[in-house]
Amino acid sequence: MKVIKRDGSTVDFDRSKIVVAIQKANNAVDESERIAEDRIENIAHYVESRNRMRLLVEDIQDMVETGIMEMRGYEVAQKYVRYRYKRELTRKSNTTDDSILALLDQINEN
Repeated sequence: MKVIKRDGSTVDFDRSKIVVAIQKANNAVDESERIAEDRIENIAHYVESRNRMRLLVEDIQDMVETGIMEMRGYEVAQKYVRYRYKRELTRKSNTTDDSILALLDQINEN
């Protein structure tokens, strides 16, 4: 299975990225709110078992979020969603910075 990244490039699916992302969110909550390791593996397996030719990274993240919620990992899901949102803001900020720098470069070339 191939994953289409936000920049349009395509990479091989790597289930370990899902496991690591959920584990990070899991470790950010109280122990009593955490999802068991086997359930994390089940979520990664679910995404992998979709066995589609290609998936958008956003679609994978949505499936992971849904999977966490179905496991009653509401606190973990909240951490996962917040992390996604922060990364989105960072990407937008970087894009804006790049656009401004490109404009400045154009002005400096004249």
